[in-house]
Amino acid sequence: AAELELLLEGDRAEEDARDYDMRGLRKAERDAAKALRGKRLRKAERHAAEVRGGEFQVDVADDRFAAVLDGEDARFGITRTDPAFKDTEGMRKVLAEQNRRRRRR
Repeated sequence: AAELELLLEGDRAEEDARDYDMRGLRKAERDAAKALRGKRLRKAERHAAEVRGGEFQVDVADDRFAAVLDGEDARFGITRTDPAFKDTEGMRKVLAEQNRRRRRR
């Protein structure tokens, strides 16, 4: 039982490393855009450092995302007016790449 617990502990650490906090990421992005000073700036910087998932980068050059980025398949359309749409740095990269590929056609 102890060996199994040790094996599972390694999996939890790996999952925690890949986990992210969407609310925290969006708040950190909003705070970064503001002109904060003093205590509020230090608090925002501390919060941004603690947010999980901030180091994740979308690889728009990956061929697995071709159906989304080429925009030929209506099932993968990204609608900014949808209530579930979250305006994050990664989503802005995806939309910019999608627009670039559509203009190239």
